[in-house]
Amino acid sequence: MGNIKANFDDIKLGDIERVYVCSPVRGDQNDNMIIRDNINRAVLYSRDVYANGFLPICPHIYLENATELNEANDPRDRIIAVRFGLELLTICQRLWVYGRRRGEESTGMKNEINLARERNIPVTYRDIYAPKL
Repeated sequence: MGNIKANFDDIKLGDIERVYVCSPVRGDQNDNMIIRDNINRAVLYSRDVYANGFLPICPHIYLENATELNEANDPRDRIIAVRFGLELLTICQRLWVYGRRRGEESTGMKNEINLARERNIPVTYRDIYAPKL
């Protein structure tokens, strides 16, 4: 399976490439059902990254629960969450875009894609039904 070692004796830390999962979260209406569906899809996208032998970095799966960030209670929490996501992107070797066609990305996704390009991190548009790399 890609470059992931399954034997503890073969493990060398730092040899698994990190892939940032770029996908929609809030939706246009900031609807909780849309957000929950998008987070569930992000889990599938992360599984695609893993299935291709990479370490998925997908902060919107866990960030709200891990940090108690809640945009409904405090709008500043969105800024904090976006910042955390962008910080995580800077440690990744790749960015894979899911859930939107090129040119139809959300504002948050566009920010992630722009930062990746500024940092020379390769950007790939993926479909979860695409063949394994």
